[in-house]
Amino acid sequence: MARTLALAVSLLALAALGEVRTVQPDALELHAQGAGKAIVADGSLLLDLRSPTAGKHAWAVLPLGIKLPATVEWDQMVVADSPHFYRGGLFVQDAFGRLARIGFSGQPQGNHVAFDSRLLDDTRYEVGTWYRFRLEIGTDHHAKLSVRPRDAEAPVWTASGRFGTAGLLCRIGFYHNQEPDLPPDEYAQDRGAARFAHLRIEAAGLREGSLDSYRDPQVRGSSTRDPMTFNRAMRWLTTKAGVLAYDAAPQVLLTGSEQAAEWSANRGCRMVAVDPRISEFVRPNDLDGPDQANLRCFQWALRQHPVLEYSLEPSGGPAWLEVTLPCPYLGNGIRIFRTEPATVPVQGSLDLLPLFAQFDLAEHQYGEIGLHLFQERGGADGESRCRVRLALAGSGALLTTVPVVRSPAQPITIAAILAGGDGQLGTGSVTARWDGLELPLTAGKDGVFTAQLPPLPVGRHWIDLTSQQLTNRLLVVVAAPDFLHHEPGEAGYRSTDGHAVPALLGDLLAWVPMLDPDQATRRVIASTAAYEALAPEEHQRVRLVKLRTLGREELAAMLEEQARNGFGVVRLTPNVSPHESFLDAGGHIAPYSLETLSWTLDECRQRGIRALINLFHYPYWSGGTGSFPPWRQYLDVGCRDARSFFADATTPLLHSYLAELLIHLRDDPAVFGYSLTGENDQAYGPEWINGLFGVVREHDPNHPVTLEQGGGMERCSGGRPTGYDAFLPVASAGLGYRTYYTGGLPSDAYMMLCGRFYSTHPPSFMAEVCSGPGWYGGFYQNWTHPDFLTKARDAIWMSVLRQQTVCVTWSAPWTQEERLIPSRCQQAIDWDHFTRQRPLAAVRLSGDIKPLLPRLGEIEGTLAAAGIDYDFIWEDADYAWVIDPNQPLGGIPPAVLADRPLAVTPGHSVNVLRGATPFQLLALVKNTASYRLGPGYGTGVKENHRQRTDAHPLALTFQNIPANSRLVLYDLDTRQEIRRAAVGPGTVLDLGTTAHDFALVLRATESAVR
Repeated sequence: MARTLALAVSLLALAALGEVRTVQPDALELHAQGAGKAIVADGSLLLDLRSPTAGKHAWAVLPLGIKLPATVEWDQMVVADSPHFYRGGLFVQDAFGRLARIGFSGQPQGNHVAFDSRLLDDTRYEVGTWYRFRLEIGTDHHAKLSVRPRDAEAPVWTASGRFGTAGLLCRIGFYHNQEPDLPPDEYAQDRGAARFAHLRIEAAGLREGSLDSYRDPQVRGSSTRDPMTFNRAMRWLTTKAGVLAYDAAPQVLLTGSEQAAEWSANRGCRMVAVDPRISEFVRPNDLDGPDQANLRCFQWALRQHPVLEYSLEPSGGPAWLEVTLPCPYLGNGIRIFRTEPATVPVQGSLDLLPLFAQFDLAEHQYGEIGLHLFQERGGADGESRCRVRLALAGSGALLTTVPVVRSPAQPITIAAILAGGDGQLGTGSVTARWDGLELPLTAGKDGVFTAQLPPLPVGRHWIDLTSQQLTNRLLVVVAAPDFLHHEPGEAGYRSTDGHAVPALLGDLLAWVPMLDPDQATRRVIASTAAYEALAPEEHQRVRLVKLRTLGREELAAMLEEQARNGFGVVRLTPNVSPHESFLDAGGHIAPYSLETLSWTLDECRQRGIRALINLFHYPYWSGGTGSFPPWRQYLDVGCRDARSFFADATTPLLHSYLAELLIHLRDDPAVFGYSLTGENDQAYGPEWINGLFGVVREHDPNHPVTLEQGGGMERCSGGRPTGYDAFLPVASAGLGYRTYYTGGLPSDAYMMLCGRFYSTHPPSFMAEVCSGPGWYGGFYQNWTHPDFLTKARDAIWMSVLRQQTVCVTWSAPWTQEERLIPSRCQQAIDWDHFTRQRPLAAVRLSGDIKPLLPRLGEIEGTLAAAGIDYDFIWEDADYAWVIDPNQPLGGIPPAVLADRPLAVTPGHSVNVLRGATPFQLLALVKNTASYRLGPGYGTGVKENHRQRTDAHPLALTFQNIPANSRLVLYDLDTRQEIRRAAVGPGTVLDLGTTAHDFALVLRATESAVR
């Protein structure tokens, strides 16, 4: 039940203009269920779940909307602890229902302070003692916490970090063990009890009522988290050549009760249907400036219905319509059309095809637009109104599948449909022509025209299709079936023809820097050099765009720069959310988005780059992607939260979408493989992951599927990389991990530790490293900062030296050149005949890795400075020197020192990859003279960055190598080859006084350097 009781609460609100006002004592809404108790007495709130019965719940909420920034203070005491009390305290809930939690953890979690998802390790509270909490929350949802005993003056514990909440509005309340968004306690257990008192709030605004009714000049816009509806008029047809889609309507209505998708409107505004074709926008005349209603992201058959018909009838303030290309990070998107503000009726029609062509999107058969209706306040009435009729019309089109990719021995089926302007499939004829040949397509019962082409040579073939006055072109690609796979006992992958594949180096292809992205004259700024060549005033006009708005030439410009610098892989995340990305249309593929993906893969294929594709990126609703909801089609079957992603009702939509997508990708050698949820796969359990893995392999048996863990070695299940062997993707493409944080260790040492750890159970790979835009302020500063580049360099070289399969940074477009020398070095190695020579040294691990990290970092630094390679082991193994990290390192055995291939002078270290027979060696020589604490991933996070500023004398002394070995030496900072020489045991190369890093390739004479 829910009750409302008065509670003395001191509320102090700071108004938007900075004025201070006092708010009268208000009431907490008290909620209790079953044996749970929520009681106000003696000036405090008691939440009591001590009854050992199931079905209990107790929490309280303050029925005020709070506008950020805000400072919240309260007293909290754990009255009764329990082996079954986990968390309790204050919750902050945003307008989208997501929670941040601050308070205490109970007995099973060590009686620590809890700051959202973190427990603060160095804290320990006393049961029965009052503590004073102070929480400051900024408009960006970065929060600072301080905690002290109530009778103390100074804070004892502090913490900071960003919550996973959003927006300027929130509510607060108190909970004990069972958060308000959780069901009642399922177990008959004593959960303890807690008291809360002396609540005080400073905020930019406080208002009674629901958050939905809160409206002021800063809090008036429409939510980007409103669920969107994919085009209800669209129909999908599956063929052997792929999936075709069309609009099954004579006009695609965008307004009225028969509209194909729903609009979202500003707070306090509404968009309501008047009749089947017309809607009315209504806004209160309470605030200056325009309010709006938005159809943010709508996909349809552009060539079938290319004309937008519009009609606006305002009453009150002037109204206008804008049409955009949706683009995250550019507000409403790239504006391609706007009517003039008017208080009189406006109507017209707009041909969208030439507008798409201005932005290099003419090759699209399908379109994606945003529609935004604006209206100013006006008139004597309390509301302004505008009747709107919008529809997409046209005379029809000949539509084909996206490019068809097949292997030489496979039959090549092509398919097309005649989608009429009336929304029906035509019954005419379709003819294919190429290279002077002609072939009629056969009409099927389902309205699909198909033909099987004769054998075509390897290459790209454009097929011209015609039907009366309609034409189209279809790209058919015949490519060698060059798919990668892993063989047990090997470190990496092999191609279909049996050749070993070295580490593939690349980046997450997500954000693309572009000058004037909202102009038809825009251009990609693909490198640091291109950015530095701009005029100073142009720098501020470089913005980030997503792939969805890029045309063929723009994709090619970005990928060309990456290929020039040795890229072997890009990571694609086309399913973060309907706003961020766009492949899943609620159980179907989104056709506009599939075209963009196909173009990207075609440009990758021409440059020898492969794509690792995230089929999903966290469950829909998950906080990992901002808690965006999925398309409304998922909500229609009951997908209400992140847990619904795994429900039986959702499964058919996931599987049908995958079936439609993979028919296009299964034969494409440009696809490296797939990850299922992008990261944290382990959180969803083997049963669900293995089930989804089975669906993917059923529809695409050619490409491997990875398992991707969140975090680095300290977060690995069971403290061993074998901890995920119950997950089938581990045996398919191996385990991926990511290292944004370095745990306070020297950043290069942490990278090598992770590499050594995961490489004991191949295949393994660096799935993401470093951080994205926003680390050092602007993205252009971030990607060129020496600390950032050094961190990327150390991660890339770690992957090469540990024979990992992939190393991908997290969308750092101007770090391309860091792959250039590692790629050249890998090309100089004969990987088909490379077998790593096992070192003489090993470090024995056991139990929890996290407490050992500082010690392991010291060991890594010491051995790298001495040029000694080593392995991690867990059981007894035949190593000459086994190191116990819990004991002092002691002296290095003479036999281990004598086995070194290379030694360097102080202030430097060396990591090596040595092959046995024939002798081959890769080495990275690092400047380790100094380290500096500096910003890391996340506000307030400090990392121990390796610096490349202090110059020291550097000499390379070669030891245990064959005589007359051939050396190629590179300067990593100038990216130049600086020496070729014959070297042997005892050879010393003096490189002078330098602050640079160097890399070298060394091979025995009988295996000449290529």
